Amino acid sequence: SDVCSSALYALVERDTDPSGSTGVDVIAQEGGDCHGAHGWKHNPVTDHWYKRTRLALTREDAAEVAANWCGYLVEIGNADENQWIVNHSGLMTDVYMAWIGLNDVETEGTFVWDSGAPLSYTHWGSNEPTNYRGEEDYATITGPDSRRPLGSWTDYDGYGPWYAIVERDT
Repeated sequence: SDVCSSALYALVERDTDPSGSTGVDVIAQEGGDCHGAHGWKHNPVTDHWYKRTRLALTREDAAEVAANWCGYLVEIGNADENQWIVNHSGLMTDVYMAWIGLNDVETEGTFVWDSGAPLSYTHWGSNEPTNYRGEEDYATITGPDSRRPLGSWTDYDGYGPWYAIVERDT
């Protein structure tokens, strides 16, 4: 059995009550779904599958959920794929922003895909990336609820929380 099979992934939030004790509260559950078709949308051009998290997450938690689903935060290779994500399958329905798998954590201003795949396409919004306050190392794609152009990219700190678009090859 591989680590990605049907395991249930629970995200937890640590909370300190006024007495100082720390408790753990389950705030959400994202089920492992590596091989089932539930919720995954197929792009026939890339032959990849895509799914949006049900929950808004920090960037770190989004990457963990993606791995749990045997995928990765989406790596957008061209304008057609970017447009497909925006237009198809409800991936961006009711979304302000969603995490994608692009970051400049290692070298400020040099964005790379989390997987190390080469960056050959970008769709930055006007005046982006900004690295506001020196804290924005992760890319998001804007949804219809954003005041930015639909499908444009912006950099953001890792806290969000935002939904995430997960991609898998099979």
